[in-house]
Amino acid sequence: FIMDMDELNVLDLLYQRERECDCYRIERLGCKITRQVILQPSMTFTPAWKRHTAKTVCIGVDRRMYFDNHNECYFLGGYNGRPQLLYDLASRGVPIETNGVLLYHTDIQRRSCSPEEKEVCLLVLTKDGHLKVLNADTGTVIRSVFLSRFTPYRYLQWASYLHTVQVKTCTTNSGQRRVLMIAVFKIQPLELVTCFPIEKQIFGANVRDAAVREDYLIVSHSNNTFRIYSLDWIVKNCTVIRSKLGEELPLIYLHGRVGVMG
Repeated sequence: FIMDMDELNVLDLLYQRERECDCYRIERLGCKITRQVILQPSMTFTPAWKRHTAKTVCIGVDRRMYFDNHNECYFLGGYNGRPQLLYDLASRGVPIETNGVLLYHTDIQRRSCSPEEKEVCLLVLTKDGHLKVLNADTGTVIRSVFLSRFTPYRYLQWASYLHTVQVKTCTTNSGQRRVLMIAVFKIQPLELVTCFPIEKQIFGANVRDAAVREDYLIVSHSNNTFRIYSLDWIVKNCTVIRSKLGEELPLIYLHGRVGVMG
């Protein structure tokens, strides 16, 4: 015989929560306990606001809620319990199709940041190959960097939280020499640290994937082994061209033509 949770009192629920291992049931029991302690049995809820979407809803820092791949943003602390619309890029005619989004607080003590960047920002990797910094309250584009016309970057991740990010291509293991490309950027302000390929002739024929974590390059192989390299050593000793975003430099992989970095 199993008693319905609605029939249990608070002490029974606390006892069950202590013995429970499933995270979902622990959270559900916690909600039941809160409701029984705070609310009267006759208490009812009145819907204050609703929004339908077919895509994932993201809840960010400072009570921000994002719809439609971060193209629409609401502040949860609006008037009368209703979220306040902060921006809607689709209504402006400038929707952004994204491959990845990171939300972060900027350091107001950094003198190198523009006034617009000294707030909560979104770092967005778009499907058309741009890395953009957006103001999280207005959706205004603060900085935009075009990554590559020939290399499709698909993944955006923290390399070092609130310090550096990495953008990666998809891995290719179909007999090609190059497995993937990795580019690492500093944020606050946005600056390129390094960009390099993961190639079989350098890292081994069985290389499968790679990622940057803190100051290390971690390379995985198909035989379930991992090799860890110092990213600082690679940048100092293996850099072919040193440049900053916006500088003109020869694109040695594009038939000797000249282009602008970012």
